[in-house]
Amino acid sequence: MTNNNKQDARSIGDNSFANKDYEDILQQAVKLLGRFNHYAAAAGYEISRAINGKNSTVRAVGARDAEIWLRKLKKESESWDTVIRNMEDGKDIHLQENCKSEKLDIAGGFESEFGQYIINKSSPKFSKENKDGRDYMSKVNAR
Repeated sequence: MTNNNKQDARSIGDNSFANKDYEDILQQAVKLLGRFNHYAAAAGYEISRAINGKNSTVRAVGARDAEIWLRKLKKESESWDTVIRNMEDGKDIHLQENCKSEKLDIAGGFESEFGQYIINKSSPKFSKENKDGRDYMSKVNAR
């Protein structure tokens, strides 16, 4: 008897996407990008107020609020940035000294399926270099 139920086809710890609808993964990526863009746009608005405000109070509040938005952006993007930079540099992202905790952050966050997709583009655990990840990032960043 074959199992046609997509939910039962995967077990705990199975990180494959054989039965996953890529539309869900893309929606998570768009949501993440939208949130990062919102933070950057809000910070940009506040920086404009900090520079062009008509009095010192408006300028001070703009500078404070810009710093708040940038801190939110940094907090939410830090793990993503670390994993991506390590992949670009060809480092094994599964090792603690490189970015294992950041890798776990993106695979366990709100955009976990998108995070796992990025991680799956990496070389297998304990490889001397992350050639697969570096090649993928080079392809993505090609201009």
